[in-house]
Amino acid sequence: MSGTAVLAMAYGTPAGPEDLEAYYTHIRRGRPPTPELLAELRGRYEAIGGHSPLLELTRAQVTGLERALADEGHPDLRVVLGMKHAPPFIEDAVAELAARGSRRILGLVLAPHYSKLSVGEYAERASAAAAAVPGTPDVSVVRSWHLAAGYLDFLSQAVSDALRALPAEACARAHVLFTAHSLPTRILDESDPYPTQLRETAAAVAARTGLERWSVSRSSPSSLRCFINASFRPRRSRRHYLSLEGFSTQVRCEAWKFSLLAAIQDLPYAQTPVLFYP
Repeated sequence: MSGTAVLAMAYGTPAGPEDLEAYYTHIRRGRPPTPELLAELRGRYEAIGGHSPLLELTRAQVTGLERALADEGHPDLRVVLGMKHAPPFIEDAVAELAARGSRRILGLVLAPHYSKLSVGEYAERASAAAAAVPGTPDVSVVRSWHLAAGYLDFLSQAVSDALRALPAEACARAHVLFTAHSLPTRILDESDPYPTQLRETAAAVAARTGLERWSVSRSSPSSLRCFINASFRPRRSRRHYLSLEGFSTQVRCEAWKFSLLAAIQDLPYAQTPVLFYP
C-alpha cells in the first residue's frame, strides 16, 4: 500500500431511522434532542420516504474518486470516507489509514466552499485524530475547490441541460437559482469567505452558460435561528420567500449536496415551477 492516502470527508447522514437520535445527539455535541425536536427531524425524513440518498451518493463519490485517481496513474492511492456526524467518523477513518501504514493523508472535504465552521472544522478533526494515533501521519487538507474546472463544467452542463429541456417560452422567462446550505450570520463579522465563494461559483457558471437571470439563495436548518437570511423557504417568520416575480420557471442548481434534505423539502414552497438540477 502507498504511504499516501486520501481522506474524503463529508457531513454524514443517518443510515436508517434507527440512527436518527444518535445522529442528532452528535450534531448537538452530545446533548440528546428533546422528544419534540427528534419528532420534527423524523418527520422531515419521513416526508422524503424515511431515508436520505445522501449516504449512497457520498459513497459513490468516494468510489469515483478512487477510480479517477487510478485512471490518472495512482492505483495505489486508497480513498477512505470519514464523516463528521455519522459512522464512519473522521477519527475512525484516520485510525484505519494509520493502521494500514499511511504516513501522509490528503484530506478532501466533499463541499467545495470554504468556511471555518465547515471545512475548517473537518481539517481540525483530521489533524487532531492523526496526532492521537501511532506514527502521527501528516495531514494536509484541500481548502476549497469552488472554482475547479471540473466542478464548474459539471454545474454548467446541468444548468444548460435543464434550460434546454424547457419549452422556448418558459426558457426565455426562466430564472436560475443557485442554492447551498446557509451558515450562522456571525461568519459575516469574521470575514469568512463562504458567502463570497458561493457567489463566485454562481457567477462563473453564469458566465460559462450565458445566464442573464440568476441569483444565489441558501437553505437553513429549520431548528436554528440567526442564519444568513437568504433562505429559499420561510421555515420561521424571520425567513422569507424568494419571490421571483415575472418569471414563469425557476431552475434550481444545488451547489452543495449536504443540503439535500432541505433542498427536497424546499420545493413545495416555491412560488413558480422548479426544475431541480443536478
